[in-house]
Amino acid sequence: MPTAVETQGHMVDELWDKALERLFSCKSYTGLKQVLEYCRPEKNNNVLVLKTPGRFEYMLRKPEGIAILQEEFKVGAVRFEPDEELKKAFQALAQQPATPTSPSALEERASAATGAPVMTYKRAEQIIANILTYFGNADNLSQDNHPDKNPYKVTPANGLAYRTVKRLLNSFPDPPGETPLLVHAKIGMGKTHLLQSFAWQLADKISQARDLFRTQDVEGGRKLLELGDVPPETVLRKLEKAARARIRCINGEEFTREHILSTNKDAWKGREGNADTYKQEREVLYDTLDVLFFDDLHALARGGKQSTLEYAYKVVNRLYNARKAVISAVDTSPKLLLERIKDSGIRQDFERVLSRCYEGGIIEIEDPAKEDLVDVINTHLHHMNPQLGAVTIDDLKNGTFFSVAKSYRDALSVANTAYKFTLEGLSVDKAIANGIRALKETRAASGDLF
Repeated sequence: MPTAVETQGHMVDELWDKALERLFSCKSYTGLKQVLEYCRPEKNNNVLVLKTPGRFEYMLRKPEGIAILQEEFKVGAVRFEPDEELKKAFQALAQQPATPTSPSALEERASAATGAPVMTYKRAEQIIANILTYFGNADNLSQDNHPDKNPYKVTPANGLAYRTVKRLLNSFPDPPGETPLLVHAKIGMGKTHLLQSFAWQLADKISQARDLFRTQDVEGGRKLLELGDVPPETVLRKLEKAARARIRCINGEEFTREHILSTNKDAWKGREGNADTYKQEREVLYDTLDVLFFDDLHALARGGKQSTLEYAYKVVNRLYNARKAVISAVDTSPKLLLERIKDSGIRQDFERVLSRCYEGGIIEIEDPAKEDLVDVINTHLHHMNPQLGAVTIDDLKNGTFFSVAKSYRDALSVANTAYKFTLEGLSVDKAIANGIRALKETRAASGDLF
């Protein structure tokens, strides 16, 4: 007869299996599969303690995942604790060859080395590096900007920027021809949406490349990477390169916070070892990137920290010399940006970073025409409900739309509000009127209307 401890352990295992199944169905946890398979749950009254193979708690701490764990284990809180034994087992995969002879042979070697469930072909160091870059920073990629949820509407005003970035990334996983590239536009013109849309496309492509390379799917790889009629060995070589690619999307404020944390000894009092690990991980992160999307670069000038700017230059310059892709965005032209900080003590340091970031070119997203704003509204309304009718310029002229809406963000705001009103049974024209009214109230409350 099983003891109470054995019974409790069995129940925890069953709950964990159910929780894993639900976590793996969440897109934001797809890339954390290997880590989750190495985690060990322990239930202690109203708290679930999740033992992890290293410092992965900040990657696993996603709202939907926490909710799943709380629901499955019937607990009020989830705590993460790194476990040295799990870490050693996880890192044991690093001893395996990097290039597989075949998926089955690799899986056998990985399983034999760790005694763990069969994993993918990747070495542990590759898994860790990928998690620390793309998957470790999934929070920096907003689900709201995923192309499936929020398609990027290409218009004459932003078309040049879109096509230039697309052309730059078309060579992936091989090095791009023109980089670094700087995109500038006013607030609300879609800079972040542009960068994150391409970041999501690359992230999804990397995820698919991993699966295709693991199964040695030549035809799937040829289609994914648009390689045409090339030898199978070429397809597999490029698939492997794409599978190991690492990208990151970060903005200037996040970059500054990270740098301050990595250099502020007071923040790590009593945890000096963790500080060294954090700093080392950050170095590895930027050393091994293939594509860096650097949004709101102008925010680096706000803090006035020379050391942050020096490190930013070091990162961009290193990627530039390695022929990696760097795509940045700022809220005005470089000339006006430097004029804005002409009296600060960091102008020269910031100019050094900025000039390196537009080495491959400067692209402007222009002010949208009325037709562009109407297209954005119709694109998003149709995406949310294909049955909704389209609006015209004449429909919007009857209201105050064009006197209030000045950016793509404004048009998107009207579309989202209008869609919610259509769910309540309002016609499209009345829903749009309510969307315009809501935008006007928001702008007036912020003091940004007149």
